Amino acid sequence: MFSRRDLEKLLETQAGPMLSVYLNTDPAQDPKGSYRIWLKDALKALEGKIEGADQKRFREIADRVQAHMREFRPQGKSWVAFIGNGSFEEYDLRVLVENEAQWGRPELAQLEWLLEEYRPYGVVLADSEKLRFHVVAMNEIREVDDRALELDTSEWKRKELAPPSQPRLAGVRGSARGGNERDAYAERVKVQTEKFWKEASGVLRRLKELHQAEGLVLGGSKAVRERFVQTLGSEANRIIGQISLPLEAAPAEILTESVQVIQTHEREREKQIVEELLRRASTSDRAGVGLLATLKVLQEGRAERVVVNRRLDAVLSECAACSYAFDKGEEKCPNCASPQAKRASLRGLLPVLVRRHGAQLEIIRRPAAEALAPHGGIGAFWRY
Repeated sequence: MFSRRDLEKLLETQAGPMLSVYLNTDPAQDPKGSYRIWLKDALKALEGKIEGADQKRFREIADRVQAHMREFRPQGKSWVAFIGNGSFEEYDLRVLVENEAQWGRPELAQLEWLLEEYRPYGVVLADSEKLRFHVVAMNEIREVDDRALELDTSEWKRKELAPPSQPRLAGVRGSARGGNERDAYAERVKVQTEKFWKEASGVLRRLKELHQAEGLVLGGSKAVRERFVQTLGSEANRIIGQISLPLEAAPAEILTESVQVIQTHEREREKQIVEELLRRASTSDRAGVGLLATLKVLQEGRAERVVVNRRLDAVLSECAACSYAFDKGEEKCPNCASPQAKRASLRGLLPVLVRRHGAQLEIIRRPAAEALAPHGGIGAFWRY
C-alpha cells in the first residue's frame, strides 16, 4: 500500500537522474498487455532526448527495466517504478494511472494526485473481547493492529452455590442464587469490557495520527457498536459511519463495505466544501474561482487550499527560468519576463505547485464537481 511516507522518501531522494515509470496494467482495460510495447517505445523516445554522460546511465537503467518486464506479472491495476543507479523502487497499485515515462528527478505528480483522491481511513471491528484495526487507502486494506481483552479475575470472589438448608425450596433458592451470581459475574465482565474499550480510544487516536487517517469506520454487531461508541467520548466524533460486519470478516469484505461508507462521507464533505467556496468567492471573502486566478494566488503563496474537479485538465506554459505556470497564450513569463517556456499539463503541475507553496489539495468528484464546473472547475481558499 503506497502511502504519503513513501512519497516523502521519494521526495528526499538525492541520487542522480532516475527513470520514473507509470504503467496501466489493468487486465480489464489492457488484456493483451500492450503496456509492454508502450514502455519499449517510450524508452526509445526518451533516449533520443538525452545527451552526454547521462545517456550511458539511461541505457543501463532502461536495460534493467526491460529485463524486469520480461518476467513481470501485474499484481494490480497499475505499476509504478523509480529506477536509479543501485535503486529499484516499485509499487503495484489497485488504482489506475496513465502511462508515463520520465527521466530526471522522480516524477511524482500522479502519485500526489492519487494520494489526495484516495485518502486513508481507519476501520475498527469490535466485539466484547477483541478489536481489529485496519487502514483503507488507494483501494487497498491492511490490518495494522489488534487488541484482546484479558480478564483480571484475581480480586473476584465468585461464590459457589451452597447446599440448600430447606430441601423443599432447594430448586427455587438455588436457581435464584445462581442467577444473582451469574448476573454479578456478567456485570464485572461488562465493566472490564468497557474499560478495555476506553483504553482502546487512545490506540485509535494514535493509529489515526500514525496513518494520517481522515476518519474512522466502525464495524461489529449493532449492540456492540452502540456500547462501544458510548465509551469513546470525544473520540466518537472521528467515526464517519458504521458497518454490520463481524470481527472475523474477510479483508475483501471489509474493504467493500468500508469503501461504500467512505465514498458517501466524501461526497457529502465535497458538497459542503464547494458550497462554502462558492459562497465565499461570491463576496471575495478570502476565496476565488477560475483557473488563471487560482494559479496566480497559489504561486503568490496566498492559497491555503485548492479545490479542483478530478477530471479537469488544461495545457499551460511553465517558465524554463523560474518554473512559473501561466496561460499558454502569453509570450513571456509574467513572473520573470523570460520568453523560454515549455508546455505542461495542469494535472502534472498542480500537485507540484501545491506542495511547493505549502497549500492543500482537495480533489472533487461528481456531483459536487458539477457545481464548480461553471466557474472553471477550480478555485481556492485564501490565507489572506
